[in-house]
Amino acid sequence: MRLVLSASRRTDLVAFYPEVLLGALRRYTPERVHTVVLWTKDPRNLFRNRKLREALSTYA
Repeated sequence: MRLVLSASRRTDLVAFYPEVLLGALRRYTPERVHTVVLWTKDPRNLFRNRKLREALSTYA
């Protein structure tokens, strides 16, 4: 069964802890993941953080 990664409703990982989100993306490879859901009020790091952008692009 493939996973749904939902990050995160309590703590905004995209805005404040992108390195934690990167760690999760490295642990759960695209082959193991069905869907990635990102909850954020500030999506700027999705565009500014090259490592985060590259990691997420492997799930497309």
